[in-house]
Amino acid sequence: MLHAEIVGASNISIIADVALEHGGSDVAIRDGAANLAVVRCVDKAAANDHAALATMLIEGPFKFAALLCEDREASVLDGPIPAFHVSEVGDLVARLVREASA
Repeated sequence: MLHAEIVGASNISIIADVALEHGGSDVAIRDGAANLAVVRCVDKAAANDHAALATMLIEGPFKFAALLCEDREASVLDGPIPAFHVSEVGDLVARLVREASA
């Protein structure tokens, strides 16, 4: 679902999709200015998902990170990393486009 939305978006593209051991994947995205973002796609987000993405932001090279969750409850968890339910994938892609033009 994320792939189809990104393909239709302007100025961003998927450069890698890495499967995670516990299921799900990390999708690396590049904008037109070569800035990188990462979206972790999981069924249910856990605290370690937030921590892993926060570490990726700190260590680089990513400028933005987000979670995309199948589980509605997991998508409303508070934390430093924004989380989106799969039904909000359009909002996530819009955020990626905004981040790319910032």
